[in-house]
Amino acid sequence: MSTDHQVTLTPTVQGSQVQWEMDYGGKKGSNPDSYPVIALEHDSGPNKIEFTIAGTNNITFLNPPNKSDKPLYVMEIPKGSHNKPTKGVLNYQITSWNVSTDGKTLKITDKNHGAEATLSYQLNFNNAGPLDPIIQNGGGGGNFYDFIADHPLESGIAALLLIGVLVAFFRRRSARARAGNFTGTGAG
Repeated sequence: MSTDHQVTLTPTVQGSQVQWEMDYGGKKGSNPDSYPVIALEHDSGPNKIEFTIAGTNNITFLNPPNKSDKPLYVMEIPKGSHNKPTKGVLNYQITSWNVSTDGKTLKITDKNHGAEATLSYQLNFNNAGPLDPIIQNGGGGGNFYDFIADHPLESGIAALLLIGVLVAFFRRRSARARAGNFTGTGAG
C-alpha cells in the first residue's frame, strides 16, 4: 500500500533572506518549530512525498548533474529533537528521490519500514537557504522483499539453512525408503 503526501513550499524574500512557508495537509508553518510534521501511518508501507516550490521565482531544488550533492539530507533523530541532518547523509528509509526537469518538484519515496522513527530532513535549494522539517515514520512490518533488501547477509544465511534442512530431510526420507522402513504415504 502506498500513500501520497503533497507538500507546498512558498518562498518569500525578506531583504536578502528567503523565508519559507510549508503547507502540508492544510497545516502551515513558517519556521522549523511550526513546520507541519509529515506523519506516515503505521503499516502503511512505502509513502511517496512530493515537495513543490510555489510561485514565480528562480528557486529550484539542488540537483547537480554529477550528483555530487543531494536535494535532501535525512537522518534519524530522537523523538522531540530538532537536530539537523549531517551534510550528505541519506537515511536508508529514503529509497529514491527525483527532481523534476524544471527543478520545482522533488519526489521521494520513504519506506516507512521497521520501528517507528523520527526523521529530520533538510531540503536544499539553488538561490535559497535550506528548509529543515520532520517526517514521523509510523513504521511497520514492511514486506518480505524489503526485509531481503535491508538484510542481505541474514537473508542469505536463512536461505542456506533452509536448503540444508530440506536436503537433510530428503536424504533421511530417501534412506528410510531404501531400507524398507518408510511408513509414509504409499508405503505398505
